[in-house]
Amino acid sequence: HEVLVNFEIAVRLGYQGKIPDMAVPSMEPPVIFQPEKALLGIHIGASDSRHMQKKKWDIQKWVNLCSMLSDSFSFAFFGTKKESEEVASLIDFLKADHINCDFQNFCGKLSLKETFGMMKKCRLFLSCDSGLMHAAAAMKIPLVSIFGPTSINKNRPWGNDYIFRVISSELPCQPCYLSDPEIHCSRRVCLESITPEMVKNEVLSLFKRISDIREMKAYLSEINVSTKKNLVTVLMPTLCLNINLLNRAIESVLRQTYSHWNLYILGDGTSEVEKIASRFKDNRIKAFSYPKMGKSRILNTAIQDLVKTPYIAYLDDDDIYYPIHLESLLAVLCEDPSLDFVYSDTYIVTISDGPDGKWKETARSVENTQNV
Repeated sequence: HEVLVNFEIAVRLGYQGKIPDMAVPSMEPPVIFQPEKALLGIHIGASDSRHMQKKKWDIQKWVNLCSMLSDSFSFAFFGTKKESEEVASLIDFLKADHINCDFQNFCGKLSLKETFGMMKKCRLFLSCDSGLMHAAAAMKIPLVSIFGPTSINKNRPWGNDYIFRVISSELPCQPCYLSDPEIHCSRRVCLESITPEMVKNEVLSLFKRISDIREMKAYLSEINVSTKKNLVTVLMPTLCLNINLLNRAIESVLRQTYSHWNLYILGDGTSEVEKIASRFKDNRIKAFSYPKMGKSRILNTAIQDLVKTPYIAYLDDDDIYYPIHLESLLAVLCEDPSLDFVYSDTYIVTISDGPDGKWKETARSVENTQNV
């Protein structure tokens, strides 16, 4: 990712901290817009350069998508003054089809800071690979992005994967805009094969997820477990076979809304865990090396010898927690002391080794459980 490439410059210059959160300056927009439904921000544009225009989704697909989503959302369109004409055309199509939707065209009417201020009012943001997509990601606005000729690995929204969705055809020819300085493809099959139905499903799925999270956060604010210290130790046994997945698992613990955890990384026949833990420079993370003994025995040994907290959590080295995972489970335990353990449903994700050597997600399903 470009963020990691640029961060490497700071590291070589002596910086030893973590990648900081991006600060996006904003201000209250002068335009008053009181949407009737949940507000969906949309940017249909891209950079003005001729070949960058090939990143854009077809205008008729945007019309069809807005028609499909009009029962669930109000729309706020963002972009430049030049893009305002395209948005006006989109809106004319909707009116011609007698689509009754609530919308506002902000293209060219707001300063950059005012644009960011208005974007913060959106429940979701939807765009192709564009600068406003990255701004939405920096402001942690739940985001669905449509990728065609550009590289997902290099340009995807940076931040918490749980609120970002990337839609791509994942064709063998993608990404064609990587080493070549221009996008030459005229067929744009990577974008043409992405249907409004596909995008609609992703938008509604993400909207349901963040709505569930909002409800959970309201519940958590009542329980107020976040201030209670030393409640849980996360145990993570590992063989250190895939460092990228291991780092991702650790980062998901670092993003927890409940911050008073301990993470013990347990090396099963490997001392690599000590080097890995030291990279994070966080005294809540500790590494322990054991002779090769298997996952079950290592966990039992750690529980007996290391854990001092009243609760234990477990995380495989190729899994991740959603940010409210620990806080939401601890809240249930604290609210009802008679409970001995709690658990959650799980997203089962299938990944495969793509033609470019990168791991790609190919399927996702929810494993539903029943209360014991």
